[in-house]
Amino acid sequence: MVSELREDNNDLVFVDYGSIQQQMLRVLENKNPFDVSENRRRLTINIDEIALAIATSGVQNTSFDTRGVRSATVNFSRSFQDSFPGQIREIKTCLERHLKSLLPQEDIEEFITNLTSDLASFQGEAQKLGFSYPFERASGGLETQELIIENDRPGSNSLLKFHKLTITVGNVRDFRSQLQEGLENHIENYFETEDEEDFETAYNLLESQMRDQTSDFNKLQNLVDRETLGKLKKEAKIVYLEHLLANIESQDNLGIIYLRDLIRRLRLIEEYINSKASGELEVYYAGATANYQDVFSRAEVLDALPVIPIIAGVLGESTDLSQGETQFVFGLKMKFDGSVQTSHGEDVFEYNMGIINPDSEEHQRELGDSDRCEIFARKVLTRAFLYYFVFASRCNPSSENYNPDSELEYDPIPRFEEKVLPVLKSSNEEAKRELFKNFRKG
Repeated sequence: MVSELREDNNDLVFVDYGSIQQQMLRVLENKNPFDVSENRRRLTINIDEIALAIATSGVQNTSFDTRGVRSATVNFSRSFQDSFPGQIREIKTCLERHLKSLLPQEDIEEFITNLTSDLASFQGEAQKLGFSYPFERASGGLETQELIIENDRPGSNSLLKFHKLTITVGNVRDFRSQLQEGLENHIENYFETEDEEDFETAYNLLESQMRDQTSDFNKLQNLVDRETLGKLKKEAKIVYLEHLLANIESQDNLGIIYLRDLIRRLRLIEEYINSKASGELEVYYAGATANYQDVFSRAEVLDALPVIPIIAGVLGESTDLSQGETQFVFGLKMKFDGSVQTSHGEDVFEYNMGIINPDSEEHQRELGDSDRCEIFARKVLTRAFLYYFVFASRCNPSSENYNPDSELEYDPIPRFEEKVLPVLKSSNEEAKRELFKNFRKG
C-alpha cells in the first residue's frame, strides 16, 4: 500500500495577500515599530500602530469572491504564489534594518539572548520532577501585570447581549435525491445510445460522482446549501427586528415608529427584488456591473445599514441524517450606528453616504485606483439601492407639522423606477454622478 500526498481541488476560495504585504512594506519603510529601553532590558514592538496604518490605507479584499464563504483558506492565487516568498523576505530585511538602527554596537542575536532567561534558572529547590519554581517568592527579575476586563464600556448593561440565532434546515436529503432522480431520468430519456453497456457505464459514473466529495455533483449540493443558508440568514435579521418590536418595552414612540418603518422597507426590498425577472435590475457604474437580484441574495448586504442585526461567527453546526436536518448556530449582535474605524471616524450612516457621494475624498480616491475601481463601483451601486429604499422619504422631520406616522405610508418604488433605475441602467456617467450627489434629498 502506497501513501500519496498531492494537491487536490478542495473548492476553497483563492486569496491574495499581495496588497496587504505591499502596504505593510510601505508603512514599515517610513516607521520603525521597535523601541529599546535605556537599560537594554526591554524591547517594545508597536504592532497596533502599524496595523492601524495598514487597515486605513485601503488594502484590497484578500478574497476574489466572498459569496457564501464560511471558512478561511490558505489557497494562494497563482500570481501571488510566486511573489509571496519575495515579499516576506523584503519585510524581514526591513525589520532587521530598523532593529539594527537601534543597536549599532550590538548583534541582534546577542541582544535577544540577553533579554531572555534560561529555563533552567527557574528551577526551584524542591526535590521533585518537573517545573517547580517557587512562585510564592518575589523575584527581582520578573514582572507581572494583572489583566483587567473592563465592564463599564458602552453597552455593558444592554439587554441585547448573548443572543444567538439557530437555523434548522429540514429535508436536506431531498435535493440530493431529487437531483439524482433527475439525472437518472435524463440518462434514460435523452442518452443518445441503444447500447445497454453505455447506459450501465453512465449510471456507474453517476454513482461514482455521488460518492466523490470533490465531484461537481457534491459541489452543486454545497453551493445550494450556502445560497440557501445566506437567504435564511438575511431573513433571520428581519425576523429578529420583528421580535424586538413585538417584545420591546419603551416609551420612545418615535423610535418604535422608525423600527416599524425599517422592517416594512426591508420587506419591501425583498418583494421588489423577487418580483423582477432576471436581468431587469442589472445596473452599471464606472465600468462595473451589478445585478441587484444577485447582490441582495447575500446575507451580508444589509450590514451596511446603520441599525441592523449582525450575524457574527458560527457557534456550531450539526447534521442529523436520520431526521434529514442540519442545524446552524450563530452569534447575534445589534448594530447601532456606531463610529466606523476610519481616519475620519464618521458614524455608519455618514460613512456610507460618503461612499455614494462622488465628491467625497474616498469616492474619488477609490475610483482612481485601477485595482479597486470595479469593487468600489459595485459597493456604490449596492449602497445606492439599499439607502434609497430604507431612507428615501417625502417627509421633513424638522418641519413643525411633521407626522412620523406618515413615514409608514411612503412607497419608494414608484420614484425609484421613474427617477433612479433608468439612470443606473444607462451609460450616462455624468447623470449618475449627479444622481448620487442629490441622494440626501431623497
